[in-house]
Amino acid sequence: MELLVNALVHRDFFVSATIRLFVFTNRVEIISPGHLPDSLTPEQIRTGVPRALGAWPQMDLVDEREANQFRAVVWRVTPEIAPEVTPEVSDPVGDPVTPQATGQVTGQVRRLLAVMVAEHSRSELQALLGLKHRDSFIASYLQPALAAGWVEMTIPEKP
Repeated sequence: MELLVNALVHRDFFVSATIRLFVFTNRVEIISPGHLPDSLTPEQIRTGVPRALGAWPQMDLVDEREANQFRAVVWRVTPEIAPEVTPEVSDPVGDPVTPQATGQVTGQVRRLLAVMVAEHSRSELQALLGLKHRDSFIASYLQPALAAGWVEMTIPEKP
């Protein structure tokens, strides 16, 4: 949503083309008419969209000067990378997760798996996700992923 709002707010109104949104199975593309000003780079744009990067760190920002457009490509998590969370997953208190809560857990676990490209500490994962509250991260993201077997502790004797 942050990328789409940025495309609408910062578009080049001197170009008569429209903003285009494409949704594919493996990615979402937002194409905005007009290229970046001379002094601005795609790397600088990344610092202006922290929430989008927190939710979808696998993102390409491309300034296509020859096509006179700017393209944001958000790579989607595939089912092979982040399988569905099943109703057998329990919350931190030990109660079964209800179908309503399962949908929330699935999205949070998917976000967690999307940012994991190597071994990370808890604090590194929280930073990658843009989360501040330790207990909430552990309960909503880490414990369901551990319980489902999609992640494991690198130093289990020091949880």
